[in-house]
Amino acid sequence: MIETAKTRLGERSPIIDAFEEAVAKIDSDGSLVEAVLGIALLEYPKLHKQKYLNWFENRADEIFGTLSPGASVREKIDAINDKLFNDYCFNGNLQQYYDPRNSFLNEVIDRRLGIPITLAIVYMELARRIGLSLRGIGLPGHFIVGCINEGEQAAANFYIDPFHNGRILDSADCAQIVETLYDGRVPFQMDYLRPSSPTEILIRIINNLKSIYANAKLNDKLLILHGMLMVLDTEDPRTRYDRAILRIEEGDAFGALKDLESYTDTIPESLQSEEIKNLIRTCKINLASLN
Repeated sequence: MIETAKTRLGERSPIIDAFEEAVAKIDSDGSLVEAVLGIALLEYPKLHKQKYLNWFENRADEIFGTLSPGASVREKIDAINDKLFNDYCFNGNLQQYYDPRNSFLNEVIDRRLGIPITLAIVYMELARRIGLSLRGIGLPGHFIVGCINEGEQAAANFYIDPFHNGRILDSADCAQIVETLYDGRVPFQMDYLRPSSPTEILIRIINNLKSIYANAKLNDKLLILHGMLMVLDTEDPRTRYDRAILRIEEGDAFGALKDLESYTDTIPESLQSEEIKNLIRTCKINLASLN
């Protein structure tokens, strides 16, 4: 297990501390790379971040070198597509979509395979380094990239699908993606084209991994992922409750009690279920038996 005996007593894993430090850097430079690599520490605690930071800088220099002075937005996108999908041979991993390695940025770069959201991060980070500002767009079930204009120029918006070799989309194409994925059960809304914040992007990656590790019943890893979610949203009662249940399953009554008490602080006592009260009583009884 990654967690030590010390962290199991309600304290945080050093991996979560490292993730929090990486998240704090987003506001200073706008890059998501270190924070997304921070998620990868879950499986690769000795990950050499600088290797991958250098990869982005070197690949961006190569792409920039193909551009003529004053290159247009479309010319920059064409240059990224040519390098990323033809020269570097990045692809969407359709065969093993739920392989957790698709969510770890180091593995995406090393294997040239990913899911929509991690390929979108690679795409946006390369674009940022050649002077092109793109935004992540979290469609239901599929993550793409948007070239977003504000105000009167909004009609010029277009979108890019890095999972499918950088194909260019308009809003009708995006609606068709949602229609196809959900067989028409999810009506398309223009709000789906709203740019995702860095926090929303990180939460989406973590939730993808939560689903994979929950199916595999890897509670030690799930606890760390819940800790990362708490870094991103300290006020989320659902994450705190879910972590409490995991801690109970892992025998950490102290950590579970802390989470349950914090959870109940957000709910009026009249709305607190008997189940919650019983869980708190059980944690206290278990702790008393240790003294």
